[in-house]
Amino acid sequence: MRFLIKHKFAFILILGLLIRFSLLFLDFAWDINSFISWGKDLNTRGFPGFYETISSEVYAPKYPNYPPFSLFLFYLIYPFQKIIFSLVWYLNTTFSAFPSNIVLFVENRSFIAGLFKLPAILADLFLGLLMMRFSKNYKLLIFALIFLNPVVFYISSYWGQIDAIPLLLILYSIYFLIFSKKYIISGLLFTSAILFKPTVLLFIPIYLIYFVKKYGLNKFLKSLTFSIILFWFSFFPFFNKGNLFAFPYTTYLNRVLLGQDLTLTTNSAYNFWAVVTGFNNIQESAKFIFNFSYQQIGLLIAFGFILFISFIFLNKKSNLKNFLYAIILSVYSSFLFLTKMHERYLLLLLPFICLLAIIEKKYLKIFFIFTIISFLNLYHSWPVPRIDPLLTFLSNPYIVSIISILNITIFLKLLLNFKK
Repeated sequence: MRFLIKHKFAFILILGLLIRFSLLFLDFAWDINSFISWGKDLNTRGFPGFYETISSEVYAPKYPNYPPFSLFLFYLIYPFQKIIFSLVWYLNTTFSAFPSNIVLFVENRSFIAGLFKLPAILADLFLGLLMMRFSKNYKLLIFALIFLNPVVFYISSYWGQIDAIPLLLILYSIYFLIFSKKYIISGLLFTSAILFKPTVLLFIPIYLIYFVKKYGLNKFLKSLTFSIILFWFSFFPFFNKGNLFAFPYTTYLNRVLLGQDLTLTTNSAYNFWAVVTGFNNIQESAKFIFNFSYQQIGLLIAFGFILFISFIFLNKKSNLKNFLYAIILSVYSSFLFLTKMHERYLLLLLPFICLLAIIEKKYLKIFFIFTIISFLNLYHSWPVPRIDPLLTFLSNPYIVSIISILNITIFLKLLLNFKK
């Protein structure tokens, strides 16, 4: 016990890693099949024309719909199963005492799914370590609140999603923006996050305001130039025919942003639309009120809140606390009021609410409530291991509405406090 008390960081680190590696090969969500399929296709077919070529496996969407940096990652991970299998097979045929069951395990799809989870697990670790650098105090608490957070490890090491990677890049981008003068590196990191997953586009409004307030328009344009170059070259390996200059932008728009399969008012997210429509599979393009679609109404509400939040932020001091408030509220309003939101997108808010709670202790309670809401939302969407009474409870329309309203209440409380 004395050793654990003396080496608290090591204990938290080891415990967090043990949790993750114990979940690594237990199960994985359907999406990871897409990652494996795209990794295989890139290794067998090559890069040119990849976005225009139908995926080889039925597990994946018809056409690839992830940005280039994610695809590069899948390309690099896929061959490792074959490499490890060759090594295991050699050991099996060379040493009679070698357990042959390992050969079967390495051949299994669960094994390669586990390999595809490793980058996100690494991102979890670096996310916790980076967050410690945002505060002079309570560093160990910050690390524990993130690295041992069930929302974080459930998504990365059990579910198998890569959301932690772009989130880590966004946090690094913000760190360089606030605590250094390396604004070009900040812009490149932000662009890299966009090139992993488009969800981080939600951070743009407040990031842009802070950038221009601190560095001015000229330096922003300089950073933007480098970011555009990175964005353009990331798509270059995938080009096959057509307009080379326009290819990155049309591909990101048509294949990534508009290429998503689920176009419902809410994709299992406990938000405003869960209260209005429930989980009744209503298309976002359906008419809602005054001949406006659900999507259009959602855009109007979210855009209105973001404008209001941006206006408040413009008239406040550009310190870390105000930046955190603005980022949280901007992304939160998007999650709550835009259509097509997935339950996983609450992860984008978790590190920032954690940091705000460290600055203003009164928000620690909100952080824990938010964590519970986020985890319940994840479990409702991907109930593994399946606990039928809990799933029935979380699927009850009244419970869905109550939790969603609680989510909205947290947002409004934070907004009122920011406005003061």
